[in-house]
Amino acid sequence: NTARALNIYSSSYNAVTGSLILNPAGEGARLSGGADYNTISFSTITSDAAGYFALVIADSSSNTVRNSYIQGSTAAVVSNATGTVVNASVLVATNTTGSALTLKAGSVNLTMSSNTVISGAQGQGIYLDRGNGGIIALSTNTVRGGRYGVYIANQQAGAAVWITSNTVLPVPVSAFDAYGLYLDGLTS
Repeated sequence: NTARALNIYSSSYNAVTGSLILNPAGEGARLSGGADYNTISFSTITSDAAGYFALVIADSSSNTVRNSYIQGSTAAVVSNATGTVVNASVLVATNTTGSALTLKAGSVNLTMSSNTVISGAQGQGIYLDRGNGGIIALSTNTVRGGRYGVYIANQQAGAAVWITSNTVLPVPVSAFDAYGLYLDGLTS
């Protein structure tokens, strides 16, 4: 079992506001198992443990993170979740290959807007793994660092990825190529 500073499991309509959620030995926060319609706002969530995520939203729907600071090996992972919103927050990946935000496992409908996203030097700012669906909307974010600013793998049939008015600044390093926007097998 993983130690978590905050664990919301199968509990809905919770509001976490103005909180300092720190974990030196595991995940910072996890919303999972049908934890629906929860909001985290004006909070700091960190994990100092190598290989652990600061925030995990898994197997849940309609959760919102706004006006918060999130930092971990990979800052945030959204897995098999529907309708996640991340707004006006700072997401920082501390691992060299970490992502600030990873969307995976058939997640549906992600909205990210007005965030500052910082990844590890060889990681991804925003990583959209294969097989997600619905509308994935990335707008007015600033993405800094990383080998890939925004990495988008092939999504489910019918999925729409909207990228609007983002500033993407990958790290130019002579040891490897860097990309602001990387489309891997995306079909139209």
